Amino acid sequence: MYYYTSSLRVASFLMVNSSWTKSHVDSVLQHSDIVLDVLHFLSPLTTFRILDWLNPRVGSPPSSARIVYPPCDTRKMSNFPLNNRQPVILSVAQFR
Repeated sequence: MYYYTSSLRVASFLMVNSSWTKSHVDSVLQHSDIVLDVLHFLSPLTTFRILDWLNPRVGSPPSSARIVYPPCDTRKMSNFPLNNRQPVILSVAQFR
């Protein structure tokens, strides 16, 4: 749960497609584990945390997700050119 929460907190914003998923993601965002926080801060990867502190992200971590539905038609988006674009979208999905 710790890593799931950590990965959600680095997002600029969170979108979900149902009220159930929003409730789930919002509850995950509230998770905390002081023991793992301390262990990670004291690990060799602390350098990365210091760099994050020196170069903070713009804005604060999301505190909740936003529901976006119905799903959009992606056929028009599939025609967008892909050249000269930076890979800035990360999609983490669960299908049940």
